Amino acid sequence: MARTSSFQLGNHSSRYRDAHMNYYPFHIGDYVSATRHLSWEEDAAFRRLLDTYYVTERPIPADHRAACRLVMAQTDSQRAAVLVVLDEFFVLTDEGWINKRADDEILAMRDKQQKQREKANKRWNKPATEPGNASAVDTDAVASKSDAVAMPPTPTPTPTPTPIIEASLFADHNAANAPSTKSKQSPRGSRLGSDWVLPKAWGDWTLREMPGWTSEMVRREGEKFSDFWRSKAGKDAAKLDWQATWRNWCRNAKVSPQATRSTSDDVFDGAIY
Repeated sequence: MARTSSFQLGNHSSRYRDAHMNYYPFHIGDYVSATRHLSWEEDAAFRRLLDTYYVTERPIPADHRAACRLVMAQTDSQRAAVLVVLDEFFVLTDEGWINKRADDEILAMRDKQQKQREKANKRWNKPATEPGNASAVDTDAVASKSDAVAMPPTPTPTPTPTPIIEASLFADHNAANAPSTKSKQSPRGSRLGSDWVLPKAWGDWTLREMPGWTSEMVRREGEKFSDFWRSKAGKDAAKLDWQATWRNWCRNAKVSPQATRSTSDDVFDGAIY
């Protein structure tokens, strides 16, 4: 008659399958409390028996020689340790030696996997709700239900945002003809367009708000601004408000005051930027 311990709990279930566990929870406090009296070899035998039990999800063979072979117990003392551990922490049944604590963990894992599989299958087989669209489930294209966990539906690709700056080299002073940045900007911002040129309204603001700047200085800063942001990579290259970015660029710019200020004809000829 096999002995029981505080580490061996509940009733055994004989429903085994071919799946294998790659992980199991190891409660150190419970284990130490139940095995403090074991010898070095007995402790090693118990750990190896538990690992074998979880990996195979099957009872340890009732045959002592077969059980020792599974855990590589080769010496007489090691084989004796295996027998001591089986007698104390396992129960001998017609199927072999079982451990209820391990059975509980295995069944809990299977229940969790089944719930995750059902959830994935439900999401996988969810029909389309938008009118005019084809059904989300196509029997010729959808993988089998058993693959639902490993093969989630392909997400809808994110469209490439359109540039928010579309200014002409000869931009008009009339604000009504200026492009609307609000109507073109993405919630995530957008990159500076490859054909971007400095809008005249932005240049006028710069000459008005930046004392000492000339039209030539504004032109050069516009070129540096364009080269910097069009060559920049990563998420920082996208902006929600490029005009505000230009204003901050000008405020932080280190411009040499060597050039003199242009006349009003040079500034407003419509083609200096």
